[in-house]
Amino acid sequence: MQSSVLLALAGLGLSSPSGAWHKPWATHAGCAAIVRRFDWQQNTSEPQYRRFHACLTRRKDLPDWAGQNRPSLISGEHYPVSVVPSVSGVPLYWITPVYDYVVSNFIRKEGTYEPMELEVFRNLVKEGDVVCDMGSHVGSYSIPLAFHVGPTGRVHAFEPFRVVFQLLTGNVAINGLANFYTHNVALGETSETLRVQSPALRRSSNIGATSVYHQAKEVYGENHVLQYEGEENVRVETLDSFQIEVVHFMKIDVEGALDKVLRGGQQTIERNRPIVACEHGEPTAPELLVAWSYRCLLLLPVHDLWVCVPEEKWWRYRWLETTDFGYGPATEASTVQDLQREVRRNTDPPQLFRNGQSI
Repeated sequence: MQSSVLLALAGLGLSSPSGAWHKPWATHAGCAAIVRRFDWQQNTSEPQYRRFHACLTRRKDLPDWAGQNRPSLISGEHYPVSVVPSVSGVPLYWITPVYDYVVSNFIRKEGTYEPMELEVFRNLVKEGDVVCDMGSHVGSYSIPLAFHVGPTGRVHAFEPFRVVFQLLTGNVAINGLANFYTHNVALGETSETLRVQSPALRRSSNIGATSVYHQAKEVYGENHVLQYEGEENVRVETLDSFQIEVVHFMKIDVEGALDKVLRGGQQTIERNRPIVACEHGEPTAPELLVAWSYRCLLLLPVHDLWVCVPEEKWWRYRWLETTDFGYGPATEASTVQDLQREVRRNTDPPQLFRNGQSI
């Protein structure tokens, strides 16, 4: 039996079940071409099928399965998008709007928006956990976390803007994630429909800074660009209305709507007592979470990132108090006024588009 398996592997150019590929076609580009040419109705010869089958079942063993040497492309009928391999290997590919000059720009360069923030989340989430990402954008954190929690875990990602939601869903599909659930809604404390301005996709803009509630005016300054294109209806629902039975971790970055999201998810939070990581630009901890017996630490001041842990679970996360994630140990009292503000979210817009021209 063993000899027949080894013989079959040798025919495919493999030395062993854990061995390396040896055939010249066994590369990312080679297998992509084989899969593209394969026709279930015509390619019935055994060698063709065996190569096709080997490329699919052993795809993760390809020598260039991960890394930046894989092909990239640009596309887009109505707005430009890039499809690029992740620099970090996981996830495998990213679909991003090209003119999103902050979050998507850093995704293309570093594999996520803020690697340190993602590292914090990975330290708080374990395999098999259920994650809720409110304000998911194109999935800069939720997509890598879906790999992290594995097939026994789940990720629920909420993104209100229709086209950004489509990009998020595209990233789920291109990475073949079956444990991911996308929701095209804004989260709030009531169920309603809001008429809002849509983020610009054909002009440079900080798409991640586009809010649903109390939208800011367009700005094209030296440090920040926020532009809109058209309007859309955004459906608002409460987190509780989704009746997610189990939640271990929540990430909330909703551009000033934190309290609305928390009030709309109070039952879910009280039932599950998850860890909550949230963007909160105030000098003191989120009042609602403190009132619900959470202990909150300002973990990354330059990102206004607070991590809140239920008091009854604190003993397992005391390490947060002494861990230095690059900006000094966490504090319960904010020192944000004494620290340099994060420059990523205020990156200078491209010089080419200072005049606001569109394609």
